[in-house]
Amino acid sequence: MRLGRGAGALREAYLADSPGVGLAGLLAGCSYEEEVIPRFMQLHPEPFPEERNAVILLYKFAYNGHVRHAANERLSVDYIGSVRYE
Repeated sequence: MRLGRGAGALREAYLADSPGVGLAGLLAGCSYEEEVIPRFMQLHPEPFPEERNAVILLYKFAYNGHVRHAANERLSVDYIGSVRYE
């Protein structure tokens, strides 16, 4: 399921049907994928943790990275970094 996709979107989210897709697979089809995927792959070379099945992308958003992990009894989210795009 992909949400908020488009040239003017400020956020995108993707949920894979099952874990184990890998980082490039989770990012495939996102806006600016030609720039975003290689830059994230430099930050996180494969193998990406198997249990990951979702990605949230925020565009034009400044974040200092203070909180790198957040969780509750149902889910967890990890901040994995930011990359530049044009």
